[in-house]
Amino acid sequence: MSITSGLRRAMLTGADRGLRDVAGRVLREAQANAPVGDPQDDPDPGVSLARSGRVRRDGRGYVIEFSTPYAARQHEDTRLRHPRGGGAKFLENAMKGSTRDVERLVASEVKALMASELRSRR
Repeated sequence: MSITSGLRRAMLTGADRGLRDVAGRVLREAQANAPVGDPQDDPDPGVSLARSGRVRRDGRGYVIEFSTPYAARQHEDTRLRHPRGGGAKFLENAMKGSTRDVERLVASEVKALMASELRSRR
């Protein structure tokens, strides 16, 4: 393996790790800000919007998704009221809040793995 291919592999692995870390942080923030249902009004009080959130791999990136039947409406309808906490745009706001983290975490992982690769070549 050439040094170039080793560094390329380290760069791609570092970028993947950084993206995965950011996706996990965004998911946790979105879960913390997801609307909380009222057991008396919910059709299924056993279903939790926040607990339905997942990060999954998709090609070279990650997807953050919420899988309840009403997740999209809860996210998009800014007219809905959430007296028990959380609110609309919970995922979008978490994404917007993480834009600085993406660059920093990806760069940190890439640097660490590339430095490790270079040290192993000495």
